[in-house]
Order: sequence, then C-alpha cells, then structure tokens
Amino acid sequence: MRVLVPLRIETGMRISLRAADTLARSLNASVVLLGVGDLPETAGQGREEAVELRTELHRAAAAFHVPVTERLEPSAEVVRAVLHAAEDEDVDLIALVPGAFEFAGESEREVASRLRSEGRFPVRVLDQADG
Repeated sequence: MRVLVPLRIETGMRISLRAADTLARSLNASVVLLGVGDLPETAGQGREEAVELRTELHRAAAAFHVPVTERLEPSAEVVRAVLHAAEDEDVDLIALVPGAFEFAGESEREVASRLRSEGRFPVRVLDQADG
C-alpha cells in the first residue's frame, strides 16, 4: 500500500507528521511525501528556491518510520499537483495532515473536498489525535 502525504512546502515550515506516520505504520504502507510549492519566475532564483524546498521536504521525510519517496511539484495549484502525483505514483490513499496547507490559505477539509470531487482517490483528513 502507498499513501500520498501532500504538503504545501515552504522554507522554515514546521508541521507535525506524526499522524501520517502512525497511519502509514498501521497500514504497513510506504509514503510518498509530496511537497507542493511555488518557484520564482527567473531561472537562477528558481534553482535556488528548488534546492531550499527539497531540503525542507527531506527534513520532513525524516519524521517517518516507514519507507518514504520524496517528490517535489513546483505548482501554485495544490489540487492539480496532488492529483497528478497520486496518478503518477499509483497511490492507494491521500492523507492530509493538520497545517499542511496553511500557507496556501486553504484548510485540509477544503482541499479534501476538492480532491474528492476532482479525483478518484480515497482521501483521509488526519488530526493530531490520530498521531
């Protein structure tokens, strides 16, 4: 089983992934940790920002006690990026963690609703009590 855990990735982000780790372990699943972030228009700035976002994603992946695949989708459109990665990575479940999209101005429940209406994947909204 594969669980996609998308995050709106930003430099300096601090999000607890304990609930997602607990879920993945209980399902004996591996995790695809998806970082969705904006990259600047200029090539030089874009490369530098991509390195910073990959560093943040790698830091977040260290929170898991299951196998993790890290993936970065440079996109301002969260739902489109998540659904693209879910298809491409052939996941079984999308798990949304608390605070994952606070930088994007959307709640996990809003993102989950859009994912359910536009995609074919089961979506679970986790909370701190799940961890």
